[in-house]
Amino acid sequence: MCAFFILPVCSTAIAADTLRGLHASYAIDLPGNPINSRLLSNDFTDMPDQQVSLGFQDHPIWIKVQIEPDQVQDDLAFLVITPPSLPVKTMPELIALAKAKPGTLNCAHSGPGTTAHLGCEMLKSVAKIDIVSIPYKGTVPAIIDVVAGQAQLMFAVMQGGLPQVKAGKLKAVAITGKKRHPSIPDVQTISEAGYAGADFVTWNGIHIPVKTPKPIVAKLNAEFDRILKLPDVKERMFELGLDGVGGSAESFGVFVQEDIARWAKVIKEANVKAEQ
Repeated sequence: MCAFFILPVCSTAIAADTLRGLHASYAIDLPGNPINSRLLSNDFTDMPDQQVSLGFQDHPIWIKVQIEPDQVQDDLAFLVITPPSLPVKTMPELIALAKAKPGTLNCAHSGPGTTAHLGCEMLKSVAKIDIVSIPYKGTVPAIIDVVAGQAQLMFAVMQGGLPQVKAGKLKAVAITGKKRHPSIPDVQTISEAGYAGADFVTWNGIHIPVKTPKPIVAKLNAEFDRILKLPDVKERMFELGLDGVGGSAESFGVFVQEDIARWAKVIKEANVKAEQ
């Protein structure tokens, strides 16, 4: 059997362990990673040549290719962070300040088209506020400027924002996702704060060729589910701010289509370009 996966870096080990357990021949592709195709075997029989892309034309669009979802692996929540000097402690207070001072609050993000950027745009639309999206060349310089007070808010991934919050260098006024994080139990979810329309997560998932036989799809799905429930995997994912999800290929397929439609709407309304 030869399976092909489009995966982010953090999913590689799980995918490798899964396929080793199934005695499969496979390759893992890491979009946006310097080691773009990490080849873990030499058997490439029937290897498909499709690739997953996120393209930008007049408006950014997802380019459809001949693959189908198998399983969502995990969700990664974002913290809405502010500098300690900003006179707000909650999400409603942040929105109230933005409305009182339109066009004066900078929302830092890690670059055009990133999830953090689209989070800024989504919040502007949902809360009906005028904030300025400021692109940086990566998450770290963006966080540094929020700490310094040069930017007043940011959607930061847990790994980047939580250590600064725990150290007292930043404040977290909300967290995205379905539930609060045990490390910061007093921080409300963005939905609890009254802005459910601005709730989002980034996620990692497994995709396979469309014509993969259903029994193989089911076997792969079950094996990924099993690995996601292992104590050491769950512990490591928690350390990274990830929430293991799992579930059926069918439910993941519905989720993917809904997520594409949701972000496409944000991209179109905000007229987001690949380079801004």
